[in-house]
Amino acid sequence: IKAEFSGGTKDTLVILRRAWEVRNKVKIPMAITNLLDSPRGDDRELAIVLWLVWATKSGGEVWEAYATWLPQPGSMATLLLADDRELRQLQDEDLAVEARELQATIAAAYARLPAINAAAMEMA
Repeated sequence: IKAEFSGGTKDTLVILRRAWEVRNKVKIPMAITNLLDSPRGDDRELAIVLWLVWATKSGGEVWEAYATWLPQPGSMATLLLADDRELRQLQDEDLAVEARELQATIAAAYARLPAINAAAMEMA
């Protein structure tokens, strides 16, 4: 890592990413690193989420412990999983609208994953 800093103008994100890989003894998947390097903010935000999800499964013992510490899906209610019938039952229409918007945002990001992964594989 010291060598990364002595070179002069390395991108801070690259330095941190490499340090994280060394510390955890794993290599972040190319699809995630390509998103991290994207000039688009929404790509980078998606990359951070994917990195966190990936890290909790493959990022070493610290991240596995973190995943164990997190609440499990069945132990908490979330409007992300609510269907339209359940959202109609809410007595707070603003909350229902917010939940639908969040569900749509997540669905749109998920729909982009195949194209992002294909682009990442072409760059490899």
